[in-house]
Amino acid sequence: MSKKTTTTAATMTPEEKEGRINALRELLRRSESDAVKAYEGIISPSDYAATKLQRQAWQTELDALTTEPTLPALRYNHHL
Repeated sequence: MSKKTTTTAATMTPEEKEGRINALRELLRRSESDAVKAYEGIISPSDYAATKLQRQAWQTELDALTTEPTLPALRYNHHL
């Protein structure tokens, strides 16, 4: 029995992260024509539904990988 490991942005090397970002962008680019066809009514919403869900998942992952974590606001003591 093999144990499945999950890779997250926090555990990826910079090269792995860059590679995954590029792969996600390519997947989104390749499926863009289906999005346009659905928008124009060339394919039905039911035919596009699975692609739409997959695109949303790819975009969510891409957003997570490309969003820099924010630092909490620094609080200064003005009464020094």
